[in-house]
Amino acid sequence: MRYNYSFFENLPEKLYPAYMSKFYNEIMKEKLDLRKPKTFTQKIQWLKLYDSPPLKTYCADKLTVINYVRERVPELKFAQIYSTASCFENLDFSNCPKKFVIKTNHACKQMIRVENKDVLFSTEKGKKDLLEYKKIINEYLSKHFAFDYVFELHYKNIPRRVFLQEYIESEDEKDGYLEYKVNCFNGRAVYMEYYKNNECFVCDRNQKQLDFTYLPFEKMTNFTFPKNFDKMINFAEILSKDFKFVRIDFFEHNNELYFGEMTFTPYSGFMRFSPPEYDLEIGKLLKI
Repeated sequence: MRYNYSFFENLPEKLYPAYMSKFYNEIMKEKLDLRKPKTFTQKIQWLKLYDSPPLKTYCADKLTVINYVRERVPELKFAQIYSTASCFENLDFSNCPKKFVIKTNHACKQMIRVENKDVLFSTEKGKKDLLEYKKIINEYLSKHFAFDYVFELHYKNIPRRVFLQEYIESEDEKDGYLEYKVNCFNGRAVYMEYYKNNECFVCDRNQKQLDFTYLPFEKMTNFTFPKNFDKMINFAEILSKDFKFVRIDFFEHNNELYFGEMTFTPYSGFMRFSPPEYDLEIGKLLKI
């Protein structure tokens, strides 16, 4: 079944469950039960359709979530923001350092890394790159991310903006920082995910490695726990108490803990557990 953005954007809401079921059945190779979901992936589909309060939308917005987090956990650090605008043309690049990132606030994985601002504005190649960045970003801004991958409806009412942000590199990963993803169920931090290359490490709140991963990632055997692990667990619980499920992403830089983002429907609920029985086991932890 081919996914057509325009079709789903204009689809009557009463048909959302039927089309979500079609996609779930095709992707996951099993029937979606929205009346009594049991597995984690099926409960995420339920949350996508029936649990999109304004606060979730506020916290899915990569700009407004900063206020939410600062009010509750003032100790957390944030990557600096240099400029925000409703379109690419209105961005102010004057305060950006040599390296920075261009992001949208209303979606995920919509980011462009800029390695050298001087090259971007002073060379013919840079000027061509800038035009391409403008095209990409304005295309992102033209769409509701809610309909980009099967009804992530909490994104629908985010006022769409673009922003320039600090580019932070970790000490051991040259192309960006490494995130620690803390999964919280009904206000309790249950497990953390960490990805590097093609491997994934999953552990519980007590640093015990768990026996599952998400495909296509292999299980990681060599992992050093971050200095701020206990803070991550504590802060994630503070930030998650208003939600049935949320994944809080953190990263470390110069031994300080930074906030990344709040993700309410990771992988749009289409992750493939390995082994597969953990879909049901993790689903038992989520009360909807």
